[in-house]
Amino acid sequence: MDSYIPENPAGGAFAGTGPYATGSDADRRIILFRFHDQFDVCRERIRLLRHFNPDVPVYGLYGGLAEHWDDARRSVEDAVVHLHMWSAADPYWKWMHADLAVKEWFRAYGHAIPFDLLYEHEYDMLVCAPLHEVYPPLPANALAFSAVTVTESVAAQWSWTSREDLRPNYLAFLDYLAERYGVDSIDHIIQGPGPLLTRRFLTAFCQLEDCDLAHNEIAYPAFAQVLGFTLVDNLLHPPMKSEESKRWFGCDGGSINWKEIESELRCGTRRAFHPVKYPVTLEQVLDALRVDTGRTARDADQPQRAAGIDMVELAGGYMVRQAEPLRVHQLDNTASAILELCDGQTTVAEIAEGIAGAFSLDAPPLAEVAACVAELRRAGVLADRAEPAAELGSGSACRLPRLRRLGQRVRTWLRADPQNVDDVGRGLSQMIHQVDPSDISTRIIQPSGRYRRLWPRTFPGRRAAAPVRSWSANAPLTH
Repeated sequence: MDSYIPENPAGGAFAGTGPYATGSDADRRIILFRFHDQFDVCRERIRLLRHFNPDVPVYGLYGGLAEHWDDARRSVEDAVVHLHMWSAADPYWKWMHADLAVKEWFRAYGHAIPFDLLYEHEYDMLVCAPLHEVYPPLPANALAFSAVTVTESVAAQWSWTSREDLRPNYLAFLDYLAERYGVDSIDHIIQGPGPLLTRRFLTAFCQLEDCDLAHNEIAYPAFAQVLGFTLVDNLLHPPMKSEESKRWFGCDGGSINWKEIESELRCGTRRAFHPVKYPVTLEQVLDALRVDTGRTARDADQPQRAAGIDMVELAGGYMVRQAEPLRVHQLDNTASAILELCDGQTTVAEIAEGIAGAFSLDAPPLAEVAACVAELRRAGVLADRAEPAAELGSGSACRLPRLRRLGQRVRTWLRADPQNVDDVGRGLSQMIHQVDPSDISTRIIQPSGRYRRLWPRTFPGRRAAAPVRSWSANAPLTH
């Protein structure tokens, strides 16, 4: 048994995410990355994990041959917080008993880490989204596993319970559970990698004696049952023996072809695949996830509102004030919706998707949104374009609530502006005609007359109209 703690786990080729944060005290998450060989694959897989989960620490658990320990350590030493080598020797035995590997890790090191939830991540899983978005919420006193299945429904045909050379161990395990814990039957089995475990479970599990009579796909759910934990499906693995499970997240056969994965990432909803035992780079995944496939992730534009502007919501959209130079821009409802999505994390393509959803369009108006963004930038309402501070995709967690709020606000604006109601859903050209950037973004109004009352801070003695709400452009939109 050996362990290695890098001097600078956040540095080297994986720098850029800053110090690790463990989240709230009630929901501190970590990733335990299990691997045994193919170190080039592992390095890229950890890079993906850290990109999509920048605030979740990654710990390594090496289960390969002892003579390859130095190579394993060198391959991931700048990517993990801590690396532990499993002391067991026999490769097949280690493949059978991943649960015992996790027990050894927790007893030797993990018990001292402040965490509540642990993602057990096998090296040949490919997950192309934040883990908290892929996994379902975990109820109290529950654990999440792949393909949670009632044992009786598969016992007659599942290899671990029915095959002639494997069934004796299963029966011996049943006898052991009955004699040691008074459990006469196992309610559920699981299939495939990707457990989501709790600290409470691991603490109790590690107090039980080790047992190597059953594969971890039987042992994990059996001991969860012994300890009184409930099981939920982590939704990674489709139903056992289904065609979808064979194609996207199975345990039999070779790796899933990258072309099939790429196609699913571009047009499907699946973001987790297994097994994938060849290198897949972060750049490949980000390019596949983009809507605008003609541009690369490196060229992604994530427009952001300029510092020091004020946005006032009127009945049919926003009015925007710049302090330097002192100008006022009047935007219609569509340009207002585009501006609201310019948060520095959302790409132009994603903004176009949001506009299509908010206005019930048949297709994202990508070219028109890009033109409007360019005009808003020339007018000084948006900051000058810069290279994204974070890699593309990291802001997806907060985008859905913002889009829902945007849809509600657009419906309000349309009710207040009847001239645009007839354009909704009619087609792209009619909708965008209302959003011609030359008519909207550059409509500069000097602060005089009726517009002067909108900013009482700049013009003392003037009071804002009752329905008008104003806030700094850099403050979060909470309504």
